[in-house]
Amino acid sequence: MALNVTAMLRARTALPDPALDTLVAELLAASPDFARLWPRHDVRTNAAPRKVFHHPAVGELSLGRQVLTVPGGEWDVLIYHAEPGSAAAHALARLV
Repeated sequence: MALNVTAMLRARTALPDPALDTLVAELLAASPDFARLWPRHDVRTNAAPRKVFHHPAVGELSLGRQVLTVPGGEWDVLIYHAEPGSAAAHALARLV
């Protein structure tokens, strides 16, 4: 978990942010785990590329997830999608 969180924090440093720089410096000083992981330069915008939903009418939906970060903002847009021809795609079509 620490690896994923550190990699997601690294992704947030793509835009200049003095407050985030301060946070990283504090974490480097306070956490041996963070200090070990930060120099790896791993970047993740999403820890889980898929999410499973349970819908009462169609059952389990396993959907891919894309995260779009709004530049200069504090917002992320989550987009869930089914692979064409998959069971989840057919289930979503039944819901329409």
